[in-house]
Amino acid sequence: MESEFIISLVYMIVGVSLGALSLLYIMIRQGEVSRVASVFYLVPVSAAVSAYLLFGETIEETTLLGASIVALGILLTNRKS
Repeated sequence: MESEFIISLVYMIVGVSLGALSLLYIMIRQGEVSRVASVFYLVPVSAAVSAYLLFGETIEETTLLGASIVALGILLTNRKS
């Protein structure tokens, strides 16, 4: 139980705090803010995929539908005009 906590804590510190925020700042510096903001909609989708891969949770049809809508929205936002 303690090792799971340590792994989670390290992931939150390194992966989220340092990695994700650094990536966010790099993306903002190189592109439009609206395109960067659209990527935030991937957070629930990535959480569902992580839960499936790490914890064996099932992905339901509504989750797939929502992920498809998010993917379409991001595609429309980031396409070249």
